[in-house]
Amino acid sequence: MHGRRVGNDFPGAGQFAVLDMDGTLFPGILGMEFVAGLAARDLSDPQHIKEIKLAARRYEDGELDLASATAIVYERYAASLKGQAQHQVQEVAQECWAEVSGQLFSFSRRLVEDLAELGIPSMLISGSPDEVIQAAARDLRIPYARGAIASTHAGRYTGELASAPGVRGGKSAVLAELTCSTGVAPKCVLALGNSINDAEVFRRSALSVAFEPDGELMALAEANGWLIADRTSLPTMLRKVLASLAEYRGPLESSGTDVHSP
Repeated sequence: MHGRRVGNDFPGAGQFAVLDMDGTLFPGILGMEFVAGLAARDLSDPQHIKEIKLAARRYEDGELDLASATAIVYERYAASLKGQAQHQVQEVAQECWAEVSGQLFSFSRRLVEDLAELGIPSMLISGSPDEVIQAAARDLRIPYARGAIASTHAGRYTGELASAPGVRGGKSAVLAELTCSTGVAPKCVLALGNSINDAEVFRRSALSVAFEPDGELMALAEANGWLIADRTSLPTMLRKVLASLAEYRGPLESSGTDVHSP
């Protein structure tokens, strides 16, 4: 399995932050950049790649809902890799991240660093492929990361998908694995995301920030009192959120907070 498992040595197993990648730390879909890199190096089936791009375009145009588009993309992604060597795909992931990492939102690296200084490790849970998510996590020094995992056997991809954090319930499953692996129920003190799939993490978090959310998440954020921010207001909001975490390191009970966007 590609995604790093969380064991009893997971730093700060009592408290952690959950961060999303696509549209949250990164302005776009990292997986699409990765898929383009695979296609450019002839490491994926061209027809499946075309279908992935078509599904993404139909979602953007409102022809497909998120769940339907995600299902198509995951199926075609796994199929596109069938027979490819795992080490070659991982190399492309590293190259892809090196090429696009400069596009991260300006607050992204600082947020991870500031959380680490508070003794709060970050978890990066993303619907994008695990190979490129792991490359990003290594660069950002995020101790645990999980993306969509394509199954392998004897060093080659089988054409099947083993883990899909981008589907409904996928991120909750990753958090459940954390609890199972550590033998304790660590507390999510901060969650940051932009899509309806992040709501399942928000419900478990002490503080939740919906960053430039889609329509469904926006409605839930307003109904639940979760914080809402855009790229202009988020840096100031994060300073207040981090200050509140630094001041009070005990278990926080709910997403209710006095922190508001300016």
